[in-house]
Amino acid sequence: MKVLVSPLLCAVHRGSQVWPEGYAGVGISADRGWTMATCEVCGNDYDMAFEVHAQGVVHVFDSFECAITRMAPVCEHCSCRIVGHGVAMDGRWFCCAHCARKEGAKTIADRETAPGGRR
Repeated sequence: MKVLVSPLLCAVHRGSQVWPEGYAGVGISADRGWTMATCEVCGNDYDMAFEVHAQGVVHVFDSFECAITRMAPVCEHCSCRIVGHGVAMDGRWFCCAHCARKEGAKTIADRETAPGGRR
């Protein structure tokens, strides 16, 4: 997954913007006169929007909250969004080892124990 966090605001005025081929989410803001990206989750046109490139698709978001809502997997035990590494078991995703164990995992641990018993 490739994340571009630079703003997508075009400093050029209406009618003369040039965007890369395949760019998604660009529209004209009538109140500002600038070309801005539109968030695909909430529809907000925002001058600090960003793109996330994943599996050959370009997504446009105005916040990490919207990006997480659209792209983060959901824990199959507690239904929270998995923002960190998560745990996978038999093709199912969990937010932590605790949730995976509640669903039947026997050997999953959050972290390995280092020599001397430290984590």
